[in-house]
Amino acid sequence: MKIAIAVGGLVLSALGVGTTFWSDGCTTTPPRHWLTPMEIESRLRENGLKLQSMRADEDRCFAIVASEKNGKLRAILVNPADGTILRNEPHI
Repeated sequence: MKIAIAVGGLVLSALGVGTTFWSDGCTTTPPRHWLTPMEIESRLRENGLKLQSMRADEDRCFAIVASEKNGKLRAILVNPADGTILRNEPHI
């Protein structure tokens, strides 16, 4: 029984199951060490943007919709661990 579990775990590891979620995401930092939504919103305001919506996506990034001063919407992807903007595109 123990051998079957160990072999099953090796097969899953070899296929990359369970590891791609962490390796392909924005950060491996645990969520308890992420910037707070208020800190992210403050950084956006410093750059002339107004937060419209924010959510944590499956890649461990903050997916944000923010508006510029002229009212145009931006789709922004932020690393929640350090606030780095990874993508900033017009929102469709």
